[in-house]
Amino acid sequence: MITSLFLFTILVVYLGLNLYSKSDKNPLPTNDYKNEPLKHNVSADEVFDLVNQEREKIGLKPLKRNTKLDEAAMMRAQDILATDDWSHEAPHSELTYQVALNKVKYYNTTKGENLAEGQWTSQNTVNSWMNSETHKDNILNSNYQDTGVATFSGTLNNNQTIITVQLFGGYIPPNYKQTDIESWEKSLNRLREILPSWENIRNSPNRYPNNKAKAERLIQIINTRISRIQAIASKMRGNQWLTNEETKYTNEDQGLYNEQEQLGNYLNSQQW
Repeated sequence: MITSLFLFTILVVYLGLNLYSKSDKNPLPTNDYKNEPLKHNVSADEVFDLVNQEREKIGLKPLKRNTKLDEAAMMRAQDILATDDWSHEAPHSELTYQVALNKVKYYNTTKGENLAEGQWTSQNTVNSWMNSETHKDNILNSNYQDTGVATFSGTLNNNQTIITVQLFGGYIPPNYKQTDIESWEKSLNRLREILPSWENIRNSPNRYPNNKAKAERLIQIINTRISRIQAIASKMRGNQWLTNEETKYTNEDQGLYNEQEQLGNYLNSQQW
């Protein structure tokens, strides 16, 4: 009798320790996670505050909460839960964070994204990011000024879970070379100087009628270059990024300059 009771006691202790060991390695919530909503303590507001605390520790300015980034972060969280696709490139749905930002019309020069799944507190979420170099780099990136955070819970692989997404955005000035700015301004001043003399050839009774098309094309080129270069030089002097169209102009200007020179040389060779 004593021997049987002793063996039974040993068996119960062993099974108890084994179950504890398994749950310690893979902790589960106390409620039945397959039948009840999972109770978590992850808050987008708390994540936002905790991330700013990490930035302030090293003297960085706090990020500003941006509603467009919040909206894009929620789009990403919902998409990730639906597709179980954790890549930033989102090949399954093609809803990358860049696409999400475009959908909410948030445009800036630099952007980033942090993702988390399964951390049940805001502090654990931020701690996990700070323990990852790539995620930490986003949090402590001085080029970011804006952020948005979203959490979204649901079922993933038959388990209740929560997705946390933080998006970052910021502006990096172009910092043009002074020599490039001065070169454009010099071209602009030269064009303004020569335009009146070329416009004046319209008063020539001899050569203008015979060369009207070339003269008008030359005047048109000069006016076009003045308008374009004025915008480019102004943006550069203000250390602002050029638009795609203005960048296109910088590539086209050499061709217009070459055509201007050819027309000018031809018209100068004619007798007036």
